[in-house]
Amino acid sequence: MTRPNSCCQQLQKKILPPRNLTAEVSTKKAESVSIYLLDGDLSQEKPTIVDEKFIWPLLSEYVGAGNQVMEFMAAAIVARALNRTLCLSPFRDGPSRHFGLVWRNGHGLAIEDRYNVEELKKFVKVAPAEHCLQTCNRKLDASWFLRAQRSPSFPHWEKNSTDKAMYEAMNLKWSFISWTTMEDIKNGFGESNLSCVALGGLFPGVRWRGAYLALNAYLPTSDSLRQAATIYQMKTFGLDRKFIALHWRFEETLCGRRQLGTCFLRCGDGAIVATRLRVEAPEWREHEKKMRECSFHGVRVTVEDMVAALHDKATEMGADAVYIATDGWVRGKEGKFLVKQVVEKLREKGMMVVGMWHIEELPNFPDGTMIPTDPQKLAELYGITAADQKISSRFISGVEQEICARSEAFLGTGQSTWSLAVFRQRLAQRKARKLVRTLVDDLSEEEFRALDQSIHDQVIAELLKDDHEAELLCGYQRELNRFKVNSTAETREEEAPDGWIDLEACEMRVGKGGSCEFGTCD
Repeated sequence: MTRPNSCCQQLQKKILPPRNLTAEVSTKKAESVSIYLLDGDLSQEKPTIVDEKFIWPLLSEYVGAGNQVMEFMAAAIVARALNRTLCLSPFRDGPSRHFGLVWRNGHGLAIEDRYNVEELKKFVKVAPAEHCLQTCNRKLDASWFLRAQRSPSFPHWEKNSTDKAMYEAMNLKWSFISWTTMEDIKNGFGESNLSCVALGGLFPGVRWRGAYLALNAYLPTSDSLRQAATIYQMKTFGLDRKFIALHWRFEETLCGRRQLGTCFLRCGDGAIVATRLRVEAPEWREHEKKMRECSFHGVRVTVEDMVAALHDKATEMGADAVYIATDGWVRGKEGKFLVKQVVEKLREKGMMVVGMWHIEELPNFPDGTMIPTDPQKLAELYGITAADQKISSRFISGVEQEICARSEAFLGTGQSTWSLAVFRQRLAQRKARKLVRTLVDDLSEEEFRALDQSIHDQVIAELLKDDHEAELLCGYQRELNRFKVNSTAETREEEAPDGWIDLEACEMRVGKGGSCEFGTCD
C-alpha cells in the first residue's frame, strides 16, 4: 500500500507541464561544460543562499520504476561524494506498459515507501522533498548532467528558476564512466558554492561497482513492504520453506520482431554483468563466432532449458520451491502461454511454484487457488484490511522484489534494472556481512543496524575500495567504450549463488543438451 504522503500530495498539485527546451553547446567553454542557450539573459540572477547544499535527482518521466531507482542510486552516490544533501524527489509515473492489471496511483512509490530511509542516512545526508523545495524557495541555481538527455521537465520547481538552471547547466559528457573513487567524483564536478542544484542524465550511472555496493548495503526495503512480504509469504508458501526466485522480464524493445520472453540481448559473453565467461564446450566457439557476425547480438532460449536451469539451481540450493516474478502475463496470449508452460513443467518435476500472474486455469498458490480479483481481497493478501486503502502495481512490485531478496538464490533477467536492484542488494548485503564478521562478529540484521556509525563508516570505506566495473549495459556499449576503465569484472563464481536466467538457460546449457540459439541474423 502506498501510504498517504502529504508531501507527495502537495507536490502532485504543483507539477508543471513538461518543457521542450532547445539547447546549443557553447564551443567557447571547456570540454566538460555545456551552456544551454535560452531566450533572454538570465545570468544576472543571484544564486540561492542557504546553509545547506542540495542535490535534487532529475528522475526521467519516460522510463519505468527500475531505471528511476538506478537514477536515484547514482544521485545518492554523487551527493555523498560532494557532501551534499540528497533530496528525496518523488518517483515519476513512467510509461503505461510497465503496469499490470492493477490500480495506477498516478505516480511512483515515494522513496520512503520503497526503502528504509533511516538506514540510507548512514550513507548520505537526506531531506524530504518538501524541505528542499521550501529551503530553496522552489528556485534552482543550476542543473548538472552526467550526460546529455532528453529535454528534462522540472516538476515542483518554479518555471523561471528552471530557465536559469538550464542556462547554467553543466554536461560531463560521459566522463563519469572513468570514476572509481569519491575523489574522482569531486574532481569531476569541481568546487561549487551553488546551493540548490538538480542532477540529471543519471542513467546508466557511474560504472564503479564499489559505490553501488556501499550504497545498497544501506538501502534495505522499507518496513511497510517487508511486513507485507512476510504476511504474503506466510499465507502462500510459508516462512520456513527454502525457495529460489526468478525475475523473468519480457524484453519488448530490444528483441522486436522476435519471440518475447525467450529472446535476450547480449553484449558479448554474458548478461547485464560482463562475466568474461568462456564456456568450455566446443559448440560455444561456433556460437560465439556467429554472434560476432550478426547485427543482432542476442540469443533465444527454450522453455525446456529455462526449466532445467531453474530445477538445477533449486537442487543445488536444497530448495523445492520457486517464486516467479514476471510481466509475461500482461504481454498477450503468447506471453501467458510461455509463463504457463514454465510453471506447469516445473510443477511436473515436483516443485512448488508461486507467483502473482493472472492466467486462466493456472493456480498461483500451493493450495490450488488463484489471486483474488476483488481489490479488497487482494489487499488482504498483504495484510491490508482498511477498506479505504488500495494497493498499486508499484506496491506489488516492491513486495515481489523483497520476496526475491529473501530467496536462497536469485536468477534475474539480463536486461532488467528490476533484476539488477535485487541482485545488487543481495550482493552488497553478503559482502557487508562478511566485513562485519571481521570487524565485530556474526550479527543478526537488527544487531548490524544498531552498530555504532563508526563501524558502518568502516564497512562503507571497505566496500568503496571495490573498483570492479559495474555491469555492462548493451544499449550504452559504444559510449562505455570511450573511456578506459578498470577491466576487472564480476565473475559467475563471485555472483554465486545468484545469476541470470538468460545466461544459465543459454551458455551454461551448451554441451549439456541445451538448444539455445545464438546470434540469429534474421
